[in-house]
Amino acid sequence: MSYRITEFVPNHHAKILLTHSDIFKEAYWTTIVNAAQEGVKVTLQVDLSLRPMYLFMMPVLLVTNKGAFFRDLQYLKRAMEND
Repeated sequence: MSYRITEFVPNHHAKILLTHSDIFKEAYWTTIVNAAQEGVKVTLQVDLSLRPMYLFMMPVLLVTNKGAFFRDLQYLKRAMEND
């Protein structure tokens, strides 16, 4: 898999397109960063469509990826706090 940044606004948002995937017909990851009273609020949004032969995987992806995103955000938070 490879990725391409399609939009980038410093200190606001980035939109990243997944390219060359066997499983996904199209997939975008959008990261939005906003100032918050307690620091910074980071919002992740994933928009994807699977290739027809992988549609059976949708329930598995919905259940398993929520935990993966949460773990990734915890790693990001720790990295930012240690900087």
